[in-house]
Amino acid sequence: MKKHITDLRNALYNHDLTVASEEDSPAFPAMWTLSHPYFTLPMTIAFYNVNDISVIPLHESFGCYLMEQPEISLYFTKTNRHSWQRDLTVFIKTLMQYIHSTEAKRDKVVRKDI
Repeated sequence: MKKHITDLRNALYNHDLTVASEEDSPAFPAMWTLSHPYFTLPMTIAFYNVNDISVIPLHESFGCYLMEQPEISLYFTKTNRHSWQRDLTVFIKTLMQYIHSTEAKRDKVVRKDI
């Protein structure tokens, strides 16, 4: 699954999203805090743990999701490269739509306060 992690990181980077910090936690193999040069709200991607007893290495995770909006998730397809690329594209597109929508709502509130 190392390739999936690399593909995900590259897809985020291609949309000006960078992994500002990487943390391990007791419940997740990793959590990535994302940053973007024009968006202000922090976002965190959590990676699924497949082991109830201990935390697995990141490259063994079977998927990830946006902690602020768990419905935005991605399964790391093992068998079909085409399906993986399609799913990754949909994940990034949905993530970007969420970011734009959230930032627009925040901007609207800020403008009302001015």
